[in-house]
Amino acid sequence: MPDDLNFFLSRIREADKVIIVAPVYYLGQQTTLKLINDRMLSIQNDSEEYFKNKQCVIVVPHTIKDWEGYAREATMHFARFLGLKVTGTLVVNKTLPGDVLDEDSLTKIKKLTKSLVDNSTVDFSDPTLAYCPDCDSSLLQIQRNGRWRCIMCGSVGKWQVKDGEFFMNGTSEVERFSCEGMKEHGHVLTEVKEEYIRRRKAVAANQELYKEFDYWIKLQTRAKTLDCN
Repeated sequence: MPDDLNFFLSRIREADKVIIVAPVYYLGQQTTLKLINDRMLSIQNDSEEYFKNKQCVIVVPHTIKDWEGYAREATMHFARFLGLKVTGTLVVNKTLPGDVLDEDSLTKIKKLTKSLVDNSTVDFSDPTLAYCPDCDSSLLQIQRNGRWRCIMCGSVGKWQVKDGEFFMNGTSEVERFSCEGMKEHGHVLTEVKEEYIRRRKAVAANQELYKEFDYWIKLQTRAKTLDCN
């Protein structure tokens, strides 16, 4: 199977703007995007290229209402992982041909495309939900001690309920998806690898302690003779 990663990267380099349309696959990110993420890790940690500040808008279609899962966040951060500037993310509960031709969907799509022309930001977030103030993710850990943490970008802060309203504040100290953040990620992985090399004999000795055990659960089967007469 030919490697088309360079083809993908060259198309982004040539583009003035980027549109990502990726459907939800059982609550999650479309697999091709994850594959590109994994491939890019091997070349981006020490790369100065990225696609800094190249504008990107995202559409995430899904079939079953309330089954969008974490696809919105994963797709947004896929774009940020490439260095793209995400200025609008639209989640639509429509996947069949012609589904988006209703008035509401067309209005939102026109706003999204106009933002590309105007180089502006468009917000489709649900006003009843809480989002990370740094990366716009809705995947937040709400802690019992009055603090919160964004599991996508790492931002932390405090939350409180006042007069029936939910309030959040806080910010991120390290931008995970900046060039600096990705380099830091790569350096940490390199340190882990070097630590393993230093301790490989001790690790091998630990493996010997459980190598003799067989933890696989196996079905007990009995041979049967079939009577074909």
